[in-house]
Amino acid sequence: MTKKLLNLTVLMLLAAVPAMVSCSDDDGPDKPDTTSTPDNENPGEPRSISKEEFQEKVMGKIWIPSQEHFEMTDHVRGDGTIDNENYPALSGGIFERGFYFEAGDYYYYYGNPGMGLPNPSIYDISGYAFDETTGRAHYRVSAPWSDYLNGDDTIFYIESVTDDLLVIHNDYGWETSDDYDNKSASPEKSYTKRYYKAMTTMDVETWRSKFDLHTDKR
Repeated sequence: MTKKLLNLTVLMLLAAVPAMVSCSDDDGPDKPDTTSTPDNENPGEPRSISKEEFQEKVMGKIWIPSQEHFEMTDHVRGDGTIDNENYPALSGGIFERGFYFEAGDYYYYYGNPGMGLPNPSIYDISGYAFDETTGRAHYRVSAPWSDYLNGDDTIFYIESVTDDLLVIHNDYGWETSDDYDNKSASPEKSYTKRYYKAMTTMDVETWRSKFDLHTDKR
């Protein structure tokens, strides 16, 4: 009788071991989920760059449209599909030439021969701030009572940047244009993916000297 009880006790102890191990696993700390990506409201915007990367690789350079990558430009609809054939072309005679970031100021260079100016090559200066949590640069608005960030007015989102190539998303909401038919379910989330290259240091000052200041928005 004693031997049977001993055997029964041993079996019960062995049966309890997996249960205790399982309980120990359940009570342990959860591992962080490293597979998730930030939701930046628009499809195709899964990442960001740090402020350090922005300062090191974006600021202090003239970025001009890259002709080598012109055919890679994509007009992305709000549902993530691409429509490069029916994209409503912008009008008004403004031709983008490039842009430049320095501490607190965003310089936008363009040509507008229709304005009747002596020099149609002009630039604007705007305040800005870079948000590393979303990867977006926003216009900063100065008023007599405050200096605030206009989060709804995006200059562009930075998809990636190297020493000489910048990939951005801009022209947000192009699909909402009255000139565009067959809109997706979320036309406000549409954007354009564009490529820019950095000018060489030798070219920068000569290039910038060809433009006149048109208006100061600070």
